[in-house]
Amino acid sequence: REVAAAADALPVDGVLLDAPCLGTGTLARHPDARWRATPESLERIARQQRDLLAAAVEAVRPGGWLVYATCSLEPEENEAQVQNLLQRFPAFRRDPGSGVPPELLTPEGDLLLLPQRHGTDGAYAARLRRGGWCSSAGPAGPLRTCPSFAPLPDAGRSGRRPSWWPPSRRSIRAPMAA
Repeated sequence: REVAAAADALPVDGVLLDAPCLGTGTLARHPDARWRATPESLERIARQQRDLLAAAVEAVRPGGWLVYATCSLEPEENEAQVQNLLQRFPAFRRDPGSGVPPELLTPEGDLLLLPQRHGTDGAYAARLRRGGWCSSAGPAGPLRTCPSFAPLPDAGRSGRRPSWWPPSRRSIRAPMAA
């Protein structure tokens, strides 16, 4: 709710969602956490993560980034959440960046730290980028209709943005899927 309320102010360049999770990546330091992890708690936290991601999407401007992170190693909390987001909001795509050593990345380009392999707590992070405008004529409309990654309008030599910049609240709102 707070993310959605903050999105009313303006879309932002980047959102970091350090999502609540079961914390299975920290079991070495918190062995008691394994007794709190049940199928029901996994289902509940996955639903909460999905809702938080849907709210965070609304705050990201075209061309901006959404970073989703957990300290969990459960696929339902990590890869499945990102896949679900990419299906629900096709204007987003993975954008791994170049500053992470390849041995820390999944084949999809997400960060995955494994305690047994990297000597750290387990963690997951995915960097996602929202596409730009579909045409130079104006805002693309709802996220679901604009998977394009065209560059954002540039102020150019005039130093002024186009008259339709920044986008209206309506142009960044995404439908909430079930």
